[in-house]
Amino acid sequence: MRKFICPVIALLAAAAIITGCNQNDTKTVTAEAADDSLSIHRTVATANIVYVNTDTLVSNYQLYIELSNELQEKSSKIEANLTSRGRNLERDIMNYQEQVQKGLITRSQAQSLEEDLNKKQQDFINYRDQALNELAEEEQVMFNRIQHNLTEFLQEFNADGRFDMILSSATGAPVLMANPDLDVTKEVLDGMNRKYAASKN
Repeated sequence: MRKFICPVIALLAAAAIITGCNQNDTKTVTAEAADDSLSIHRTVATANIVYVNTDTLVSNYQLYIELSNELQEKSSKIEANLTSRGRNLERDIMNYQEQVQKGLITRSQAQSLEEDLNKKQQDFINYRDQALNELAEEEQVMFNRIQHNLTEFLQEFNADGRFDMILSSATGAPVLMANPDLDVTKEVLDGMNRKYAASKN
C-alpha cells in the first residue's frame, strides 16, 4: 500500500510546486512515479498465490466426517429424548386438567399437582437449553480443531516458502473467481487426511 501512495503523493507535490520547477524536473518526478507503479504491477504479477476451497476441504476431511457423525448421533438422541419428555409432560398436563374438570381431586391436591407439573416443565426447559448449548459448544470446538489443523498443516505445506499467499475460496469468501490451476485443495486435503490417519495409529 505504501508503494502505491508514494507515487500519488509525488505527483500531487509536483503539481503543487510546478510554478517553481522547470519542465525537466517535472518529467523526472513523473518518471519516478511511473517506475514505482510498474514495480507494483511486477510484484503482483510474479507473486505465487494459490487457494484452497475450504467447503470442499472440510466436507471431505476425515476428522470432520467422524466428528460431525458423532455430533449428529448425539443430536438425534437428544431430539428423541426431548420428544419423549415433551409427550410425557403433555400427557400429565392433560390428565391433570381432566381430573380438575371432572372434580376428581381436591383443591389442595390440584395445587400440589400443579406445582409438580410446573417443576417438570421447568426441568424440561432446563434440559433442552443445556443440551442445545452443549451441542453448539461441541460444534464450535469441532470447527476450531479443524481450523487449527488446517493452519498447522498449511505452515508445513508451505515450509519452503514457495507460495506468497494461500487464499480461502468458499461460499461467501472474498475470492469471487480464480484460475483452477491455482487450486491446491486436493493436495492439502490428501495431506491432512494422511496426517490424521497417522495420528490415529
